[in-house]
Amino acid sequence: MIERRREKFLKLLSYANVLKRLMEVSADSISVTDINGVITMASARKALNHGMKSYLDVIGKTDHDLFPKEEADKTFADTMRVIETGITLHTIESLTLPIGITCWYSVEKCPLRDPDGNIIGSICTSRDITKQIATQEELKEANRKYAEANEKLEEMSKNILNLLAVAAHHLRSPLTSLATDIKLMQRGLIKNQKVTFDDMLLRISKMQELITRYLSITALMNKGEPTIEKIDFSVTVIPPILDFFKKGMEEKKIKYDNSLGGIRTDAILVLETDQTYLDAILKNLIGNVIKHSDEGTNFAVGHRIITRDGKEFHEINVFDNGTPITEEVKERMFNEGFSTGGSSGLGLAHSRSLAEKLGGYLFFKPTWDGYNNFILQIPVIN
Repeated sequence: MIERRREKFLKLLSYANVLKRLMEVSADSISVTDINGVITMASARKALNHGMKSYLDVIGKTDHDLFPKEEADKTFADTMRVIETGITLHTIESLTLPIGITCWYSVEKCPLRDPDGNIIGSICTSRDITKQIATQEELKEANRKYAEANEKLEEMSKNILNLLAVAAHHLRSPLTSLATDIKLMQRGLIKNQKVTFDDMLLRISKMQELITRYLSITALMNKGEPTIEKIDFSVTVIPPILDFFKKGMEEKKIKYDNSLGGIRTDAILVLETDQTYLDAILKNLIGNVIKHSDEGTNFAVGHRIITRDGKEFHEINVFDNGTPITEEVKERMFNEGFSTGGSSGLGLAHSRSLAEKLGGYLFFKPTWDGYNNFILQIPVIN
């Protein structure tokens, strides 16, 4: 009884039955061609990939019946090469499905031989690897973003370390001086303590100003990519900055003078940029005017649209009629760490870096009559 069942099973388990079943259930796209590239056998998946209901619909067709011409020429040429050379071919190919989706396949084409070893056609097996390709691309993109983020972190760390070094240098002297004065006062060696206290308060105020600037620069270093927003330059930028420097301007009788061609604070001028970056740049430029200019100097902030390298830019310039900057200072003032005294030496270098992050430029170009003129150019977005 068992022997008869075994014989019946072996009879049913013929190559033809197994092959037929394989063609029905295989997830791979399988096709067999004759020596002319005409399909003589195909799997159900092969038919589905080409928008056909049955594998019978594929029989008798060639690559040029199933693919767009460019793809058909390539796949047919590969088939002929396998038949002519007898060498198995492994490739990664894309296929545009009838519904418009492009899929990726791992393709193996090998020669089909008769019992005597003669080549009578080809066998092509295609396995869908679209998900694997997508995963690889996602991994590549993730690695690219990781490398980019790591590079930015390294640059940020370097900048912060440089900033700390400069901060330590600028704070060491006033702190040492304060400690010395306090010790002398404790020992009763300073007679006019009121003058000393006033001087100490002035030094503390300057240290607070330096620390505020360092914290501001550090915050911008950690900010990351610019946030583009629509801002009214003449309302939300200029007036707050003038108010910020109001005390210093009054002390040195420095005036924001619209008659020099500056932007009126009641005008409407809309820009699309990162306001935090723009504020920091202009505060540095205007702060330098107030800090380094003579008493009674006038300054203004101008604006116009210019074209540079075929692109439109907002050109914002901060100019003053004070003592012209010397040639020696002009050559070095954008170098990190350079200072004419009493500052961090980071302002102009950092401001230029912020301008570049906005896709723009920051440079110095005197006015036609030789006055100081710093120019900021940022792209026109809309």
